[in-house]
Amino acid sequence: MDTPSLNGPAASRTARIGFAVGLAAICVAAAWARRTGLDPGALWYDDAWVALVRKVGWHEGVLGAGRSSPVGFTLIMKVILDAGTDVELAGQALPFAAGLALIPVFGLLVLRMFRSRSLGVLAAALIAVSPAIVTYSTHVKQYTLEGLATLLLLGIFLQVISTRALRPLAALVTVSVLLQPFGHSVCFVAVVLIHLGALALWLAPREHQERHEAATRSLRGRRALSVACCAAFDLALALYYALLLRRQKTGSLEHYWEGRHVFMPLGESHKDWVLFLRDHVWRNFLAGSFPQGGQVVLLICAALAALGLVVSLRRTEQRWFGLAVLALYAQSLVLSALRLYPLGGYRIDIYLHPVHLLLVVSGLAYLLEHVRDERFRALATSLLTLLIAARFLPGIGAPRITYPEGQGAADLIAVMEQEKTADDAALVYPEDRYVFALYTHWNVQITGRPGIGSGYDIRVREPGVIMLPRVVPAQQRLGKNPLTKQAYRRLFLICVKIDATTTRHLLASIRNAGYHATSKRSVKGTKLLIFETDPPEA
Repeated sequence: MDTPSLNGPAASRTARIGFAVGLAAICVAAAWARRTGLDPGALWYDDAWVALVRKVGWHEGVLGAGRSSPVGFTLIMKVILDAGTDVELAGQALPFAAGLALIPVFGLLVLRMFRSRSLGVLAAALIAVSPAIVTYSTHVKQYTLEGLATLLLLGIFLQVISTRALRPLAALVTVSVLLQPFGHSVCFVAVVLIHLGALALWLAPREHQERHEAATRSLRGRRALSVACCAAFDLALALYYALLLRRQKTGSLEHYWEGRHVFMPLGESHKDWVLFLRDHVWRNFLAGSFPQGGQVVLLICAALAALGLVVSLRRTEQRWFGLAVLALYAQSLVLSALRLYPLGGYRIDIYLHPVHLLLVVSGLAYLLEHVRDERFRALATSLLTLLIAARFLPGIGAPRITYPEGQGAADLIAVMEQEKTADDAALVYPEDRYVFALYTHWNVQITGRPGIGSGYDIRVREPGVIMLPRVVPAQQRLGKNPLTKQAYRRLFLICVKIDATTTRHLLASIRNAGYHATSKRSVKGTKLLIFETDPPEA
């Protein structure tokens, strides 16, 4: 972007302070806007997967409860959850911090790319209102951490292509290897950036090959070391896949994403491809990163991103960045087509959201370059920043950030534990077993089970706790369950994540087993149902 040099008048102390204050103000506004999703009454189904590391030992937790989550992320969560007393707030701390850290890091990266502080502040505001990042900043998931990893690797990659030096390439390999255990998508991003960085290093000195023999020897050495860097990363990735990543793919998760049609269809008609791109790439992959505001805002952002990509490919100084973006997008399509990683699943695409937004900023930078009046350019950038930041204001911005339902689980599980006697039984529906295990004071055991989404199952070591099978109409009935083998005086059923149809059939099964409902309590989206045996006939 055609702006004054950062070492000139624009780099004055006032400008630097203004830039820092702008980033800090956006971070504070983002934290304030997201506070309503913090510290819920109880964690929901998916988040409880990871939070259960708090209740088991280190080995059982990191390699058990973290079976489908990145091992490094699970390890850090184990440390944080063990240190904190509030399981909800402690579990949200790292994703929340990573979501906020994305804001200044993105602003600094834009500053480095376009040498414009005003554009850096605008970019910070843009990523601060990114819908998917906002939502998953309050979930016990690694997705915001993956977005942050993408930015860090992109920053080092830009250093590689600007200097064509071995040291930044070695740093890129080292950081990529260290970040691998903290996000599944880190591997995808690192593969593209490391190999493209090595290729840029390989091709850069060609014009100097015929100067003298020493330069030729230096060239050969640089090429050999660049190949060695790639080989070192590839070896580390192969070992990581063989030892850990390969075991974290569960059949249930694959089935879950298959049912949401986020794998690109192969061998289908062109119409199916168009529908796939429309329904998943457009609505989730892109809309999850751009500010909310309807189709008009989405179209504007998409047009700016397309412009930014074209400009990046045409300009010599940005061409390697443009090639990296193209490679990342092509890789995401290939991974989806091969059923290796979904595309258009909203939360799982967060690792590429900073890339979309960088293209939007690139398009904006190109348009602003054609504004000759520097004061008008600064005014336009400031107005755009304020317009984006207005998303934080009540009544103007996005809806109040809320956490998923079921926040009364902890309270009702505590009530159940107090009232349950040795003659009673607690029924646990499969979808609620992780929440139940997290908030019960009874001992919990984790056992590996690759066939389900989390990759592990739980067992509560307490007499009278019955893990129900999935109740399918006309296929399974509670009457075939061990419930009928022993007479319990009362049954306690916590309902967190049970749809209406399943609830109806489950209640019918309980009645068939000889019980009738006597009590119902509801707290914040969670229900506690109590059943007693039918009185004997006269």
